[in-house]
Amino acid sequence: MPFLPTRAMIHRDQFLTNVAQAAMQDEANFIAPAAFPLVDSDKLSNQVVTYDTSDFFRDDARPRAPLTESQGGGFRMCHVSYDCTEWAWHHDIADEFRSHADAPVDLDRDGTNYVTQIMRIRRERLFGLNFMAAGVWSTQATGVAAPAGVNQVVQWDDYVNSTPIADCEDLKEAVRSWGGFKPNVAICDQKVWRWLKHHPQLIARYVNTQAVPALTEAQVAEVLGFEKLIVGHAAYTQTREGNPPDRFKSILPRHFLAVYVPPAPSITQPSAGYIFNFTGGNRRGTNIIIERFRLANDAKGDRITGSFYVDMMVMSANLGGIILNVTSR
Repeated sequence: MPFLPTRAMIHRDQFLTNVAQAAMQDEANFIAPAAFPLVDSDKLSNQVVTYDTSDFFRDDARPRAPLTESQGGGFRMCHVSYDCTEWAWHHDIADEFRSHADAPVDLDRDGTNYVTQIMRIRRERLFGLNFMAAGVWSTQATGVAAPAGVNQVVQWDDYVNSTPIADCEDLKEAVRSWGGFKPNVAICDQKVWRWLKHHPQLIARYVNTQAVPALTEAQVAEVLGFEKLIVGHAAYTQTREGNPPDRFKSILPRHFLAVYVPPAPSITQPSAGYIFNFTGGNRRGTNIIIERFRLANDAKGDRITGSFYVDMMVMSANLGGIILNVTSR
């Protein structure tokens, strides 16, 4: 019987050079830099002048008799302060590991990707904690199972009883009654978007003119009466380094936020919120900066550091409204 070599004798397993299994989320999944106007500042902290909204909405004009002075009044001013905080994370690469690594492993590329994603997750979580939370906005409702009561809506994954179009109209009118401006931008997480894009009430607006298996963000925004709808898709895990993997969860909660924001920072137009960016030195605000340093002394390695400077601030709670837990899952 001829000798037959074993697989281990004729081939030693090595890394494939044209494929690897990584877990980098697309940058488009993260919405924090896109939802509110960005205000660049070369100072870490400063003040912003604010005007009392009600002073500009009163019907104060009075009739004037001939040869008499007009009546007059004034408006109130104050200020709020922002304070940009630096957030950072690093990853170290030993010289011997870099030289020993085989393709397709590239420790500098992988370390940069790792740090970048950690920083994106922190930035997105800051957005959710500052803007998409209970008690932040003057107008607030809660999604519940049918029937709904005062300051409640039927959760939108109930396709039989829910009315997202009417709910959004009520939300916009409630915000307008507080702040004088109707919300023009809506923000939600992909868990809400999952149900909203297939909602029969919204699809019915298009079904007579075109086949619509699922609506786009632009179509939903149009039906609900917003200039745009921004959907966050980013996920994260709460497990600590070295622990067994856990289920991943969406960064943003199951809430629906509607706000009034100008297209750009303005002196004459209000905004529900601003994102203040520190741009002094070589900083770029919410944009994540990646830097590589040689480790000190004889550590024989490099450090890849990611950082950003930001302060995410609600400027007027009256210019936003939120529906908490707008879906049940």
